[in-house]
Amino acid sequence: MNWLGYAVIGFLLVVTAGWVGIVELPKPQTHGSLQLQGLVDEVDIIRDQWGIPHIFANNESDLFFAQGFVTAQDRLWQLELSRRLGAGTLSEVFGELALDTDKAIRTLGLNRVAQASVAALSQSNQTRLQAYINGINAWIDKKNFPLEFMILGFKPDHWKAEDVFHVTGGMAMTLQDAYTTIIQRARAQISLTPDQFSEINTHYDTTGSFGVNASWGGMVIAKSQTSKQLASVNLSSTTLENLNQFSQSLDSLAHFLPLGEGIGSNAWAVHGALTDTGMPYLANDPHLPNRQPATWYEVHLNAPGWHVTGASLPGLPGVVIGHNDHIAWGVTNGYLAIQDLFIEQFDLSDAYSYKFQSEWLSAEVVQEEIDIKGQDEPVIHEVIITHHGPVITDLLKSEEVISLGWTFIDPQGSDQLAGLLGINQATDWESFRAGVAQVPFDLNFVYADVAGNIGYQLSGRLPQRISTYTGLPVQGWSGKHEWTGIHSINDLPHTFNPGSGFVATANHRPFGPDLVDDIPGEWAAPFRAERITSLLKAQAQFNFDDMMIFQADTYNAPLYWLAEKMTSIESQDKIHARVLDLIKSWKGVVQEDDQASVVLDSMVRNLVAKMFGSRLGPDSNFLGFQGSVYWLMALAEADPNAVWFDDPSTQGTENFGDLLLTAFHQTVEMFKETAGPVEQWTWGRLKAVTFSHPLGSAPLIGDLFDRTTPTAGGRFTVNRDNTSYRMVVDLADMANAVSGLTTGQSGHPFSAHYSDQLEHWRMVKFHPMLWHDASIEKNLEARLTLRPMN
Repeated sequence: MNWLGYAVIGFLLVVTAGWVGIVELPKPQTHGSLQLQGLVDEVDIIRDQWGIPHIFANNESDLFFAQGFVTAQDRLWQLELSRRLGAGTLSEVFGELALDTDKAIRTLGLNRVAQASVAALSQSNQTRLQAYINGINAWIDKKNFPLEFMILGFKPDHWKAEDVFHVTGGMAMTLQDAYTTIIQRARAQISLTPDQFSEINTHYDTTGSFGVNASWGGMVIAKSQTSKQLASVNLSSTTLENLNQFSQSLDSLAHFLPLGEGIGSNAWAVHGALTDTGMPYLANDPHLPNRQPATWYEVHLNAPGWHVTGASLPGLPGVVIGHNDHIAWGVTNGYLAIQDLFIEQFDLSDAYSYKFQSEWLSAEVVQEEIDIKGQDEPVIHEVIITHHGPVITDLLKSEEVISLGWTFIDPQGSDQLAGLLGINQATDWESFRAGVAQVPFDLNFVYADVAGNIGYQLSGRLPQRISTYTGLPVQGWSGKHEWTGIHSINDLPHTFNPGSGFVATANHRPFGPDLVDDIPGEWAAPFRAERITSLLKAQAQFNFDDMMIFQADTYNAPLYWLAEKMTSIESQDKIHARVLDLIKSWKGVVQEDDQASVVLDSMVRNLVAKMFGSRLGPDSNFLGFQGSVYWLMALAEADPNAVWFDDPSTQGTENFGDLLLTAFHQTVEMFKETAGPVEQWTWGRLKAVTFSHPLGSAPLIGDLFDRTTPTAGGRFTVNRDNTSYRMVVDLADMANAVSGLTTGQSGHPFSAHYSDQLEHWRMVKFHPMLWHDASIEKNLEARLTLRPMN
């Protein structure tokens, strides 16, 4: 029996001891009053009917104290898991199951980044941060610990300042894993001929997507040419396997936090010249793995100098996505190339010496102690760090030594709160950009303000490289691939009030080919970006409802393309013929009761596996699933008889049509065996999504934590099946803003707000972002007054 089985037995014993202690005590007090040490003045907290706290404080110290307090009340387990992830201390709770993950986190040095980040804080942000963690600790002192702590048999320690940056470190790792793509690309180069590698190792065309030009005029690009990345590297099979093991160590995070199939987001702003009110609309829906509790926590902050509402990240003060009295903003992942893998030359007689140009340098050595649940002695994990970054391969098991350069873990600490809190208080485009300039993550920011302006700005610490980024490991000893600095905010793509009348981002490359070498990235395929752009170019005028309708859009361009390719296929088999009829009559919109789309989705996965999986293997497809589909379409349009469509496992020579027919037959036969009658082959049933909790797989109790629902969204649609939050803001009236979480505000499984928003998420419905006192009072569910102890 593993640790989880024993934990469940212990939990059941606790259940028999007292149901009240399990269900009622962990729930937060939301009515009446509480006296708490650390407050300066009284704070009113009104929770509305969706469980969202509206905090009214008389000073900013009490404001952030209260934000930390209410977040801990609702999400203490999530806070604990997030800080342990970024600190590399999961093994203290989950035992050896988490050891490889902790080792990888300690190797990256997210814990060391957190310490440097605390030291880099301004005095004002130190004060704000301390107030926030004092609020978390005030709730911990109440000892009303959630169910998860009872099951796993431990109690949370007080939060320290670095724990906040353990949370941001974990999020940074979730958003940026270019090193994995670099590893896969290096393996792919071995598997493919030079021509094949060159053909698909190419920047995709941005035609049809919003982009800015080199002069930042904000033009929508009418036509764009591709730019090929030509480079080569030869790593030994043992080194590649060693790199793969490191990547898998981080992938094992799925035991504790689901990683999902792709991360993305949509965001756009429409200028008042195109709206019914004459003022902008802004919409944002970030896409992250489907987790429970929800990734985001909605909050409304009110104090002198502060009035902001939106989605916060539990463990971080302020609001990440939202609006204040003057501006609204949204974000998507930027996918900048802010990581490099460096091939180092180490002296085999002295494991800690490595060559750089004509000198031998001494690597830094850090001994990380990892405590493991149930073991008396810690595991000592040795981390070796060059001037490029930490070594991520085993010196004794790898023919080449590889270090990881990543600007987020650069030893030069930065005030991570300055950017976020600066944006929260921004009043115009310049003050907004000043905040964005200090954001350490590579994010696309979309902006609108009450003066009628819209804008776009890419953030992040993009390295200035001596040589062009190739997406492959580079020589670390030669000095030819060094980083010489960090690009300024003015170097990164941005635009203000573009002539197109809108800005939009969906993780695609936000500019044409003129900047690909200067601003490199591992961009997502442009399907969602092209759809959003087409929607925003399709009308002369938009209203508020249009923005919500666009977020619910489920047109699936790749699957519709595939359906059109099947118009000439016929079959004498009754079931095959019936499915073909469904496909031929399908209009490209994915609905829950739709049958054609679920067959097509399985088919396209089959095609991708035959085209790329058979040549590259599971660990070498640097294109990813969406990139593979993009190249499937591009190659089929260019030459349906290309070698890419020849199945190497057969003796004959296949073309695209042959593979298409085979994929169709195999998919239908698989569905006949596994999916029941054709009537049951629906997207909603076969593509239902689960919001996973780390204890959701536990026997007997797992259903308490996980939540599952059908959905109409998919990988290629604007309405994705991993949308983590939705928000639409009307800049003509900030009170006319709406939002919605995935499941609910609460992290307590027995709370009414644990999953009360799930059906709305499924149907793409929203709740109002209450802004004025009267509407908050009208929707009041509970009022709690916090009073200072003295």
